[in-house]
Amino acid sequence: VHAAVRALINAYCTHASISPAVGDKFATMLENEAIAFLDSNLDDVDRLAQQLWTSCIELKGTATPHELSFILNEAIRQDRKNEAMLRPAAQLVHNLNRLCVTRRTDTDA
Repeated sequence: VHAAVRALINAYCTHASISPAVGDKFATMLENEAIAFLDSNLDDVDRLAQQLWTSCIELKGTATPHELSFILNEAIRQDRKNEAMLRPAAQLVHNLNRLCVTRRTDTDA
């Protein structure tokens, strides 16, 4: 999840003409908050993704600062125009989806 979030932030910074250093600082702040919230239990990657996605920490560097949730939505809006943003976004969405969807088993049918 960390690698996907960092890749998404880096791609967004390129897309929005934001300094990579600003993006790195944002990613580090998100990771530190998530680690503190999860009490260092980083084995639960889905909960880690959820904590990163719901964070109120904002990426500065434009007239309007944005949270990770906005950046994720922007990656989805860009769709095929920006594969560098979409690939890591898909990984993050996959982790979030696993918290929202209950998969059926053969015994559920």
